[in-house]
Amino acid sequence: MPKTLLCLIVFVLLLSILIPVLVFVWQFRNSPISMDPTDWSSFGQYIGGVSQTISAIFVLISVFLIWQQLRLSNRTAQAEAYFRAHDYLQQEEIREARGELLNFWKTCARWSDFKSWETRERANAERVCNRFNLVGKLIRKQILDPDLIIPAFHFTIEECWEAAQPILKEYRATKSKDWWENFVWLHEQTKKAYPVPDVDSVEVQGAGK
Repeated sequence: MPKTLLCLIVFVLLLSILIPVLVFVWQFRNSPISMDPTDWSSFGQYIGGVSQTISAIFVLISVFLIWQQLRLSNRTAQAEAYFRAHDYLQQEEIREARGELLNFWKTCARWSDFKSWETRERANAERVCNRFNLVGKLIRKQILDPDLIIPAFHFTIEECWEAAQPILKEYRATKSKDWWENFVWLHEQTKKAYPVPDVDSVEVQGAGK
């Protein structure tokens, strides 16, 4: 528990005791001290009732402050996680691997034949898939907020998904059907958030203008 919050709780407890006593003393400051047990019993009931009310109010305030602190801590943790993920995806070697993979996909005729891929081409694709797979896992574990990652990288995720299709299909067929499952999930979430327009639909709409 943070030291500041602990001090606040102790302060609240002291106030809940002192305030009703001070109010009572001020109100009856000119009265003599009673020797009647009934008066002291009434005084005890008064102190207890007022203290409980004040304590309840301050407890609500404390709960609100704790909630605010937790909310701020969560935002800070999310921001730190986002920057780590951003740096993780934007490391120089990953950017190079991603660029080479996308260039290979767009310009090389043998891209669709995975067996013809060279060692470097496979290594590039593996690096890219591994990175997106880890990011997908962090989002599924609720360590990363998808609303921070997907909007920033949705175009890159879509392109890398298409470019990595030969190796994805090969590894999921020969190694495990769950291979890079978090990348698969990440792509599915990206498609839901940013659906690709249907080509035929776009052509029809364009023809009607």
